[in-house]
Amino acid sequence: MKRFFFLIAIVTIACRRNETPVPPPPQQTAAPSTSMAPAPTPRKRITSTAEKCGGDGSYDSAVDCFRIASRLRFTVDSPALSGSGELTRRRIGEEHLDLSLKDGHWIAEPRPTGIAWMREGQKATPSPEMERLYQRLTLYLDPQKKEGVPSLAGVEPLAGTNTNHFRFTDANNGESYDVWTSLTDGHIVQMKVGGMVLAFR
Repeated sequence: MKRFFFLIAIVTIACRRNETPVPPPPQQTAAPSTSMAPAPTPRKRITSTAEKCGGDGSYDSAVDCFRIASRLRFTVDSPALSGSGELTRRRIGEEHLDLSLKDGHWIAEPRPTGIAWMREGQKATPSPEMERLYQRLTLYLDPQKKEGVPSLAGVEPLAGTNTNHFRFTDANNGESYDVWTSLTDGHIVQMKVGGMVLAFR
């Protein structure tokens, strides 16, 4: 009997020696910190006003600035017109055009009966090119485009500023448009419509 208990004890000890030790449970480590650097504050969008353009250099925002500007100083150069001028706008629909051309000083402003034109202080009849200029400055009738949207022809320096140069074709009459918009504040720096070039200061 003693021998039996002795054998059991030896077998038990031998089995314990052959058992694979259980690895200790993994230690809990602190979760990595999830704190991140704060997101950069988005740049505040500048809204265009009648006094200051807040465009982003895109064609659409430049047209929006142009249409509400309280003052546009410009030079015009075309086969029929050459000179400089200023358009002032108290409010939309009340634009006053002051134009200096080779043939004298012209003024145009709206009246209840239509646009009144004066040359050297006397009532006068403007040329069709002058009427188109007035309409272009006061309304900027953005035409339907043959291409669908203006295409970016390049980024170019013009009049001391970097500009986006947009190009498109009027789908109605085939007239070509080139429009340069400032990358600084988004205003229209220059536009060329057909043979007329308008540069804005």
